[in-house]
Amino acid sequence: MNSKPLPDYLFVLIQLALFLALYFVRDNILQQYLVSIPSSIFLTLEFLGFALSLLAVLQLNSRISIFPSPTKDTRLITRGAYKYFRHPIYTGLILFFLGFSLASGSIFRLLLTVALFVLFNQKAKYEETLLIKVFPEYKAYMKNTWRILPGFGKVK
Repeated sequence: MNSKPLPDYLFVLIQLALFLALYFVRDNILQQYLVSIPSSIFLTLEFLGFALSLLAVLQLNSRISIFPSPTKDTRLITRGAYKYFRHPIYTGLILFFLGFSLASGSIFRLLLTVALFVLFNQKAKYEETLLIKVFPEYKAYMKNTWRILPGFGKVK
């Protein structure tokens, strides 16, 4: 059995904890501030996030892993969703949970979504240090593609 480095397990464990917290947290503190915003906007965010993540998963095909360490048969994908974001699955999940948090009117879910973004950003940075070792051309890819969200993570 090929064991993963400790950071791989920590990232996945924290990610799972945040997913569970996002599901189980219940409050509607923000609801009064969001009533004037059509719920279709939040549903659109959720749909776009889900669709982007699904597209990115399909592009990875059998090379997908919940762990940040590259798989043995990994390839560098720079087309499709990966043309715009280096980590489009994370991008999609952030969009989905942002829509979900706003639709529920939950400030705690919104804060957990921010925490998830911070986690994904750190996980992506860690993953990128490993990908650079496997794919020297990854550095050039980093210069032209956002890490997770527009405005975050292009390397100069």
